[in-house]
Amino acid sequence: MRMNRLAVLALAGVMLLPALASGEMVRLRDGSSLRGRLLAVEGDSLILRLAIGPRVKVHRAQVLAIVFDDSLAAAAMASTPAGPGVAGTPEYQGMGNISVAFKDRRVSSKISIKYKKDWDAHVRSNDIVMELLLDGERVYSVTDSTTDKTIYQGHITQLKNDMTLEDFSVEVPAGRYQLTVVVRNADETSFASAFDPAPLHAAMVIDELEVRTDRGARVEVGIDRGLLKAGKARLYRVE
Repeated sequence: MRMNRLAVLALAGVMLLPALASGEMVRLRDGSSLRGRLLAVEGDSLILRLAIGPRVKVHRAQVLAIVFDDSLAAAAMASTPAGPGVAGTPEYQGMGNISVAFKDRRVSSKISIKYKKDWDAHVRSNDIVMELLLDGERVYSVTDSTTDKTIYQGHITQLKNDMTLEDFSVEVPAGRYQLTVVVRNADETSFASAFDPAPLHAAMVIDELEVRTDRGARVEVGIDRGLLKAGKARLYRVE
């Protein structure tokens, strides 16, 4: 995993060189920090040369804050272009909030079990999961494992699960993200043919969602025939 690799490199730098040269301190979401030189900003990534080790690329979504040494702060700020999610822009230094609201809330799935074979595994497969992904990384997840209805038809048993989607909010580093809301069955592959009519998998993607420290992002999600649809994605003032 990329975060672990960066943390290991940072730890190696601290162990091998206690008195590091001046540079930037990049604080990551997992609680670790990287010390080195900020070389460039390329799109959504920071290019950093560690005090000990190679150049690394750190995605903005991983970064909580950048601390500049006094001797380098003015030059670094002057050379960094202003814009969303870029170090040096006050409204993107710190944490922001994403709120997701569902207009329609009910989703359901059914799975059939023959001769009660692999009963528990079928039941787990039919669990319904709702996830929020930011730039492909899961930041929120909830699972409904309730069996709401059981129908016995000879040697075939059909289980139905209904889930009511609840509004939620998450705190994330301010910046721009690709946001994806996914509603799916917990295991879509092991017993794919046993689902009626098919495993549940609905996804909604919003590119370039803006989150600021002074204005959070609110996303409204609608559901139509099992498909997720984007409603309004807008900023709202954080009180």
